[in-house]
Amino acid sequence: MYSRNYPAPTLGSGRFRLVQISRLINGRPKLTLSEHSLDSAPKYTCVSYTWGSPEFPESAPQPLPLNDPRIVTLNGKEWEVTPNLFDFLQELSSHFIARFKYYWVDALCINQDDTNERSVQVNLMGRIYSRCEKTIIWLGRANTQTPKVSAMIRRLAMSRRGKIGMQMEVPSWKTTSRQHLVTPATLKKLGLDKRTTWDDWIALFSFYGRRWFFRTWTFQEAVLSRLRIIYWGPEMLCWDDIQQVAGVLAAMNIAEAALIDALKRGPIRMPLNILAHTAAIPLVDPHFKTERQWIPGLRVWLYTGRPISATIIINSLALRMYRTQSSDPRDKVFGLLGIWERLAKEQYAEELNFAADYSKTVQTVYIEFMATILRETESLNMLSSVPPRNGTCETEGLPSWVTDRSAGGATPIIELLALSVLADNIDANLSIMNRNLLARDDISRDFRILDRELIIPSFCFATVTHIGNSYPEFGDGDVDKTMELLLHSPQVYPFPDNRSRLKAFHSTLVLDIDQPPPDQFQIWWMACFVYGAINAWKERNVLLQEFLDEAGVPRFLESMLPDNDHGFYVPTFDELQELCEKLGYWENGDGDLNSTELFNLFLEGLCGIESSLRFTWYGRRPVLLDNGYFGMTSEDVRPGDMVRILPGARAFFTFRKVEERLQGGIDRQELVGETYVSGAMAGEASRHVERLVQMGRGWEEICVI
Repeated sequence: MYSRNYPAPTLGSGRFRLVQISRLINGRPKLTLSEHSLDSAPKYTCVSYTWGSPEFPESAPQPLPLNDPRIVTLNGKEWEVTPNLFDFLQELSSHFIARFKYYWVDALCINQDDTNERSVQVNLMGRIYSRCEKTIIWLGRANTQTPKVSAMIRRLAMSRRGKIGMQMEVPSWKTTSRQHLVTPATLKKLGLDKRTTWDDWIALFSFYGRRWFFRTWTFQEAVLSRLRIIYWGPEMLCWDDIQQVAGVLAAMNIAEAALIDALKRGPIRMPLNILAHTAAIPLVDPHFKTERQWIPGLRVWLYTGRPISATIIINSLALRMYRTQSSDPRDKVFGLLGIWERLAKEQYAEELNFAADYSKTVQTVYIEFMATILRETESLNMLSSVPPRNGTCETEGLPSWVTDRSAGGATPIIELLALSVLADNIDANLSIMNRNLLARDDISRDFRILDRELIIPSFCFATVTHIGNSYPEFGDGDVDKTMELLLHSPQVYPFPDNRSRLKAFHSTLVLDIDQPPPDQFQIWWMACFVYGAINAWKERNVLLQEFLDEAGVPRFLESMLPDNDHGFYVPTFDELQELCEKLGYWENGDGDLNSTELFNLFLEGLCGIESSLRFTWYGRRPVLLDNGYFGMTSEDVRPGDMVRILPGARAFFTFRKVEERLQGGIDRQELVGETYVSGAMAGEASRHVERLVQMGRGWEEICVI
């Protein structure tokens, strides 16, 4: 009979349990728990795995059921474990030598029903993984693709290692396609079997979409472990190999080719999330302590000469946790405490002022974590880690200045900029500092945290007058807000080099970095207009020409033509009509959005621009400010919101005024999101700020709720 009472006594202080496998009894693993001190434990191996199915439902032919537990014998009693853990225990018990070893498995070694024990053991987890002999990463039982994919990983990794010191010749994203990746010449360059098919490439890419790579706890488990060994059924893989191959796939941008194929096959989980693990390891390894300050994505979080600290590293790592999943949302924070403890105590001689406590609510954990980040760093620059909420919040009751760790988030603007711009050149404050403006202002530059409120000094730079369309809206052909924004913007963008408004607008969409060629923007506009017209026909039976007239497209295109410089940024109306006639849509608009002809027509032109816009535009929308500047901020932005400069923050921030006021007359405002302002991110707006100061504007305190 299955026992619901945990079959081991309560743990003493500073102690933990290990488990041994004796043998199989009637197909069931026999397991024995023992208690040990962390300081004098025998050699042991940690096991990193997923509690649920090792594959996501959309990619698994027959995913393991989540509510179908298996029975093992634990300390002489029947005990339920998940199917995936049961598969691992069976695989392990088939190896005779495994019976004489100790293992640490969270589901077995922690009494999950004891809230206090869970909290204590989670706070010890960093030391548990740091001190283990090795960590076995269990990716699940094998399938028909396992042998082929494992062989591809070994061959690609071997080929890349063999070319250390010279550039490995891999296809670029511009040439990566289904056909190109299976040519004999390409396969030879990559060291792959000449019989490798496109289905094999998809299987390899899908391997990196296994659930382990997206689990919250496995992030810390992989980063803290000294030696990592991967098992996929009976296949053993090297951690370094799968890292190397992920780098190859990223360099080829195979995601684009796989995405194209996915349109026909069904969903494929796209992100190479292992790259987040790879990037995190140097941030924790003590051998890289000196080099960390030069990592662009980390350096940009520092301000005014502040040194790197454990807290700044944890804030950076926490951003990489958005794509991970956990059954308990509090684990999005608790899953980093082991790394935080190791950094604070071993490398930076800091106190760790945060601990796991499962008796606290999700809201309390998230608020206390963000407050700790702000207090420890003494920097409002950390507000860039609050992603756009876009009108929704997974965790109810959070103040707007607190990051919702349960929700996905866009990459912070300052991190995107740091990929191509020196951190010292990303500083909204420079527009004030360059001319020593506001130096005698009486308002304190310090911020204060009062329970759920954040009191901060700020300088109002501008007000939002028009908002453009979001990335998903544009993809559906909905461009009305963007056309209106452009029609109301100055024809010449004077900040800082008198660009045309179209060039400035398109530059803003990609944060003025890695701008695609003008002809790609022309195709992009064409695609949006055509998709919008076809959708109008399907939804409202509106003729294509009638839709274009109704949407004001002819007037918009005519108004934009004088702005085109260095190539055409928007098509002429005649070019748009010619394209629609060619596709057979002009007469009645009864076209197929997924037609091969339309797909092939736009594919080459859109592939490059989409890869750029997806990172910069995701979760955001363009805005026009009352001073003529273009910006990018949260999708949730509204006309009337205020764009502000905060002391010690590299980006601008948009806020929304709330009607209530504090007794002292301080405005209560909500944080809408981190904001990019084109032509003002490195002090170029000094003259504009000076005019505002002459008009009486200065630092003012606001209460962020």
